[in-house]
Amino acid sequence: MTKSHSETGPEKAAALPHATRYYDDVSVGDELPPEEVGPLTTSEVVRFSCSVETFFPLHHDADWARARGWPAILVAGPFRHAILTGLVTTWAGPEAFVRETDISNRGSDFPGGTLRLTGTVSRTWIEEGLGHVEVETELHNDTGQRSCYGRVVVVLPRRGHGHVLKIFEAPEELYSWAFDDDADVA
Repeated sequence: MTKSHSETGPEKAAALPHATRYYDDVSVGDELPPEEVGPLTTSEVVRFSCSVETFFPLHHDADWARARGWPAILVAGPFRHAILTGLVTTWAGPEAFVRETDISNRGSDFPGGTLRLTGTVSRTWIEEGLGHVEVETELHNDTGQRSCYGRVVVVLPRRGHGHVLKIFEAPEELYSWAFDDDADVA
């Protein structure tokens, strides 16, 4: 599977996974660098479907799919959700935390197709001292159909306010039993 980022000058550098994006530098209307995923292979579609335990025949059995009027197996919804969320997390950088996703499947995508992913910042707000950014996402297939869309909310670090992930660390008492040889976890 190929993945390409658009050539957008300084924005391209800011979209790299190692770049930290700060809430203070984001504005409503900002567009994320678009990505293309594909052309998708049948193996990729089947492998992902199995990895998320989507065993419905429409996602792995071409004969079954064709017998029911489909041209090929169907790309599973969780795959599309994952790549749209990935579009946002790549843009947001390693200090971001995904707070919420709400993504809806509204069309069909098939192996052999290339998916085009876009995102636009639709809302920003500070809640409990944390910088929240809502991104409206869309996925278009080769026919131009908007087959999947939704929103992803990420929490970004604010300049001078520390790391976001430190704020979301679980209290030790929630996981300390995992490292206690005498703990009864049955």
